[in-house]
Amino acid sequence: MTVATTPLLTLPALPDTRVAKQCHALAVLEESRAIANHSVRSYLFARLFADHIQAKPGEDYEPERFTKPIHGMPW
Repeated sequence: MTVATTPLLTLPALPDTRVAKQCHALAVLEESRAIANHSVRSYLFARLFADHIQAKPGEDYEPERFTKPIHGMPW
């Protein structure tokens, strides 16, 4: 599943798990719009880079670890 296609690349979809949805909702609720959007861009960059180096989800990395909003959170 993809969220957008550009002339240069196809962006991966955001994870559809409960944890990922909760992290995204928390970022949108607690962070500024700019920081919440930055978290999404960081996730997309990490996924695209993992695909580029042919890393295997669940074997070389855990996809849900990319979903944690990290900037400015108190934990």
